[in-house]
Amino acid sequence: MSLKACAERVEKGDPDRFAATMAAPPAARAHLWPLYAVNLEIARAPWASSEPMVAEMRLQWWIDTLGELAEGRDRSGHAVTEALAPILRADPDIARLLQNLAEARRWDCWAEPFADRAAFDAYLDATSGNLAWAAARALGTAPDAEAAIRDFAWGAGLAQWFRAAPELEARGRFPFTDGRPATLATLAAEGRARIARARATGIPARARPRSGPAPPPPRSCVRRNAPRRGSRAAPWRPPIPQTRHTPLARAHRHVLTSLLQKYSGGAGAGPRATALTPRADASPARSAPRPPARGRAASRYSPPARPQRRLCRSSSSSPRRRARQR
Repeated sequence: MSLKACAERVEKGDPDRFAATMAAPPAARAHLWPLYAVNLEIARAPWASSEPMVAEMRLQWWIDTLGELAEGRDRSGHAVTEALAPILRADPDIARLLQNLAEARRWDCWAEPFADRAAFDAYLDATSGNLAWAAARALGTAPDAEAAIRDFAWGAGLAQWFRAAPELEARGRFPFTDGRPATLATLAAEGRARIARARATGIPARARPRSGPAPPPPRSCVRRNAPRRGSRAAPWRPPIPQTRHTPLARAHRHVLTSLLQKYSGGAGAGPRATALTPRADASPARSAPRPPARGRAASRYSPPARPQRRLCRSSSSSPRRRARQR
């Protein structure tokens, strides 16, 4: 239940990481949901109160709780701590990474700018970099991949920081040490360079569960008569489900087929024939189009014209008419 609660929190508060985790194997999600959920809780703590000291107390609670979970103590009562406890007991270094992440979030409690560019770089590495490396360690990544993972996380964290910059400025924060367009363009170019360097170095497959060959399609989506190699493949169409007709449906179909055959020219006509369909073996004289009915447009399939029924007797046969003729 605690793991499901973590997944729901990440889905609501961090949809990008939720979508990325849904592409990972189910076994990896059990390690990623708690880490992303605790990152969400730590990121929200500085903004839970307008008083900086109260916000720092919330962060300190998480720092102490992470240390106690790494030592094996029980901190039940919170869905995130219950799901995170087995991960931190298995690898206490992940707890120290998360503690450093919470320490870096103290900057969010105060409306003060970064001291310099080095402080800004350290903030991105401690927040985005520590979280990415903690997730990689939870998935069993070797330590030699830490540099590449941190480079990629730094570039990705910078992209998210650019997205959050308008909201930070609206809340009275100073997201950059130098907000001139030329400086921001140089910063963005460095983020792209770090991501390119991480890709060139190579990120282990264990740390990127989304990569690798796609799983094979289910058997229901594979065409039975697949074309041979070299032949022109026909476009795939979904299989037509095989329905089971009930006795009542079969009887109805039999009666309908009999009626259609009766009015379409005998037993040789198929079930799709209708009374207006010309017979294929009809003579030319019979298959010639009949004159259209009065008041209707000429059509090959127009029914034969019927004589109009006389609603009253002729005036010549009425008794009064015969009396006058006498």
